[in-house]
Amino acid sequence: MKKFFIILIIISTLVACGKNQNTTENQNDKNKTNVKESTQISVPESKKLTFNEFNFDTIDIDGNRIKSNDFYKDSKINALIIWATYGNDCKDTLVSINNLSKNYDEKDLKVSAFILDTSADTSTNIEEAKNIIKENNLNFKNLLPNPTTEDALKTVEKIPLLLIMDSQGKILNAYEGNLSQEVMQKIIDDYLKK
Repeated sequence: MKKFFIILIIISTLVACGKNQNTTENQNDKNKTNVKESTQISVPESKKLTFNEFNFDTIDIDGNRIKSNDFYKDSKINALIIWATYGNDCKDTLVSINNLSKNYDEKDLKVSAFILDTSADTSTNIEEAKNIIKENNLNFKNLLPNPTTEDALKTVEKIPLLLIMDSQGKILNAYEGNLSQEVMQKIIDDYLKK
């Protein structure tokens, strides 16, 4: 009788281990599938804004006058980042979009930025913004807010904010927060395919 129970325990242990092994194999197969699925780039949900266009007549950080009508028209897609010198996520996004912009011709994509905590009328945070631009080798226009941008910029709730616009300055989509270079590339490529 003892032999019977010992054999029963051994058989049930072997069967149970076999089931665990199959379960583990099935789990590993599921994990492999999830890894494949997770490598697909997902784009965050677009942010609804209170404005449909972003027009301006202002200066860049170097004092050059920039008008939106002239600025947007040369590119199919315009990516505008709204950032601030105090935003930690902003620097990562700026570097990512700067690196990404090197992969596109300017007739397809033009990148620019508005520095939210500066002003065309004062020197507040200008030196700090220039340092960030220089330290990160940013090679796109960084613009300063003024009364022509005040209404739109005062509604910005979270930075960085990426605006994707057409050649007339019409906002196609807006995305809040730090976006990886891969996500921004997918967003831009999707619009360039249209």
